[in-house]
Amino acid sequence: QNVIVTYTRNVTLNNYDWVNTFGGTNGTIRFTSNVRHTNGNINYVGSSTLRNGGSVRLSNDIPLGKLYIWIGGRMTINTNQPYGDYKGTFTLTVEY
Repeated sequence: QNVIVTYTRNVTLNNYDWVNTFGGTNGTIRFTSNVRHTNGNINYVGSSTLRNGGSVRLSNDIPLGKLYIWIGGRMTINTNQPYGDYKGTFTLTVEY
């Protein structure tokens, strides 16, 4: 069985709730996702890039099909980044 996986490539994180509660300066940070898979291997060994919108075959582990997805990424934080708790939404969808 193949599945199609889509996800958010870039997420803008912000500290707006923090500033509303505690004061300070609004700020944003960009999160760039790096999504990988290891088919049916529960360990992060020999991972492959999971192409956004791409089709990938599930591992056949009768009676189940398995796909382990690993989500990481990169954030660039400026030298004078306003402090606070930053949050945003990352979405991953699997169609089967």
